[in-house]
Amino acid sequence: MKKGRSAMRVLGAAGLAVCLASLTLACGGQEGGIEDEGQVRERFSAYIEAHNRHDIEAELAFYAEEVIFEVPQSTALMRREDLRPRFEWEAVTDSQLSFTGIEIDGTGSSTTVTINDFVETSTWLQLAGIGEIVYEPGTKIVFTDGLITEVLPSPPVEESQDAVGAVMDELMDWVMENRPEEMEGMVGGQLPYDGEGARKLLELLAYWREAQQ
Repeated sequence: MKKGRSAMRVLGAAGLAVCLASLTLACGGQEGGIEDEGQVRERFSAYIEAHNRHDIEAELAFYAEEVIFEVPQSTALMRREDLRPRFEWEAVTDSQLSFTGIEIDGTGSSTTVTINDFVETSTWLQLAGIGEIVYEPGTKIVFTDGLITEVLPSPPVEESQDAVGAVMDELMDWVMENRPEEMEGMVGGQLPYDGEGARKLLELLAYWREAQQ
């Protein structure tokens, strides 16, 4: 499942990991630190609502100018504006995030939030027949002076990884055989992680599902 696994890394580590990061923006959004746990939880819930209604400007406002993302065997320094294409993907695919609990370590100028029981649903997951992606507990987000400065995302659980990998393999095999012209503009058989890429994925999934009927 090389193509699907590669797609899973793009949608997961580089993209869905940003969703994980996005969850915690509600705890930031204001400079000067976080005063208490109640404030963290309140703003966290407010951000979930902002994400689920896809208010991109509000999402971006919670990040520091530069953010470190750490995934297995990779660390990336990203500028806040670089996140816009990823949030556009989430808006086009109607990403909806939910969680059941967070743990908070420290308040004031430095705060770490750990997310438990995190789940994402979206239009593309529904079209793919997957429904939802479940993430391992333990994603950590570090706030400095009230803004997110570092994100250490947990991966999807193995079942979710396998489901996405299988669908992406089957979809890309079908596209190469039946609609090869759609491969134009892809890099290494992968769609860009932005609004245009999201629209293309939804389109290809719709064609694929129609062909299966």
